[in-house]
Amino acid sequence: MAGGATAITTAGGKDPHATSQRPRVGLRVAREFRLFRSPWTLTAALVALLVSIPALVILANLFSNPGENWEHIREHTLPGYLKNTAILVGISGSLSLLIGVPAAWLVSTCEFPGRKFFSWALVLPLALPTYVAAYAYGDILNSTIPIQILVRDKWGSDAFLMSQTILRYGIVSLILASVLYPYVYLSSRAAFSFQASASIEASRTLGHGMTSTFWRVALPMARPAIVAGLSLVIMEIINDYGAVSFFGIPTISVGIFRTWLAMGDPGAAVRISAGVMVLVLVLLLGERLHRGRRDFVVGGQKANHRAQRKSLSKATATGALLFCLLPFATGFLIPAGRLLVWAFQSYAKVLTPKFWELLSKTMAIAGTGTVTVLFGALLLAYAGRVSPTRLVSPLARMATLGYAVPGAVIALGILLPFGWLDRNPVAAVQNHFGWDRELFFSGTLVALGCAYLVRFLAVAYHPLKSGMERMCGNLDSASRVLGRSPLATLFRINLPLLRGSISAAAILVFVDVLKELPLTLILRPFNFETLATKAYSLASEGKLPECSVPSLLIVAAGIIGLLPLNRLMEGPTRSR
Repeated sequence: MAGGATAITTAGGKDPHATSQRPRVGLRVAREFRLFRSPWTLTAALVALLVSIPALVILANLFSNPGENWEHIREHTLPGYLKNTAILVGISGSLSLLIGVPAAWLVSTCEFPGRKFFSWALVLPLALPTYVAAYAYGDILNSTIPIQILVRDKWGSDAFLMSQTILRYGIVSLILASVLYPYVYLSSRAAFSFQASASIEASRTLGHGMTSTFWRVALPMARPAIVAGLSLVIMEIINDYGAVSFFGIPTISVGIFRTWLAMGDPGAAVRISAGVMVLVLVLLLGERLHRGRRDFVVGGQKANHRAQRKSLSKATATGALLFCLLPFATGFLIPAGRLLVWAFQSYAKVLTPKFWELLSKTMAIAGTGTVTVLFGALLLAYAGRVSPTRLVSPLARMATLGYAVPGAVIALGILLPFGWLDRNPVAAVQNHFGWDRELFFSGTLVALGCAYLVRFLAVAYHPLKSGMERMCGNLDSASRVLGRSPLATLFRINLPLLRGSISAAAILVFVDVLKELPLTLILRPFNFETLATKAYSLASEGKLPECSVPSLLIVAAGIIGLLPLNRLMEGPTRSR
């Protein structure tokens, strides 16, 4: 009977599974769209859409009319912006790898004097924004004037100009690498610390030393994590505006500012921003394709079962200590020390009633931005638990892409739709009621708050999501089985359990908002200053001692946000 049915089906030229596959596909698609009726799925979609509007607006303008200056920019200035950015990315990225990966390997697998101190101290340079480190080293070019004069007298003016360029690029690259290498260090240290101890110890049993084990076993296993850390370094270099503008190197971010504000051509600035968006998306896609299905931590054993640290000889231990001391000194100790000295010299001039007003405004905008970002991240993370469909995960990834986009690009993406709202519906309402026509969205704190939400949503989303997975488990499902609504479960179960994750996310977002420079420079209201913009304006005027006080406050906030990372990275280990 079955054979006859098969024969008839084969004779008719039809696949017996074909008719059953179409309904399954149709049911699957219908099920996904039917789940949009869930208010939590709709919430996730709404948050993702609102946060993605700036990026979508920028990408939509990629093929629009760029403005009358575009041809001149494309032929004469844009290649220079790209070349300068590529040079800094190449040099600083390479230096970050050469510092971060060996330092992570030494701290994770070797025992030497000062290892415990450097395990967390090597993260501290991340507390210094790149522009603050640039201000601390701002007068370093002046100390090279005798060398430049010697070059000019011996080899002529052309060699003098070339030496100036080489010194400027070299100094900026060193500053960026000394501040940003902790991204590579943290990701590499996580991989080295939690790698399967059996792999490391098997390599040693087979006669391989530490160097051979590093190159043959540990480094290939940690490659996805290292690439992820390097990607963060590259995106930070592309995003940087304060350091490169202070040293006079026109990169992509500086080019967006110049094209828009100096040349008065927002169309061309949008075209450049769209190109940067495409570049960042390609970078993220390349990192994801390189990682594939591999995880950052390779194991299969218990997380606290790590390879034993090897005790180094006296000479080797001294070399390891000096190797770890150098980036810590150049990335944190020296710039923070110089800022402290300047602060003692100038605090009487800076600590005026206007400064305390500036500080209160900064705390208020940072606190408001933190609450806004936490609210959006909590909605998005909880929606993924309540309605875990195939649509929510892509929506969450799309919503958290803002952290990878340069601040100047996000600022343009915010101003374009807000400017349209001010020119059309808002202006129509104001004209109808006879109100004075003023900016309601663009150029106000509303635009600045929305920009912070777009930029830093990922900073809060990932800690909250991982906290829910780790702390809540199936408790929220059990609560719903017992008759509680999702909203009641959120307030009664999730929020009390997530106090630690919420606090950590709040600290990270607060620090990031506090030190954000390009977004605040572009979107701040008229005569509105924060600590970051005040430090930038004082440094631009050549008042380096005066800019130290607001810079130190930013650094102090950054340290408070970074110290908890050591608890996550450190764990039970043994040494021999």
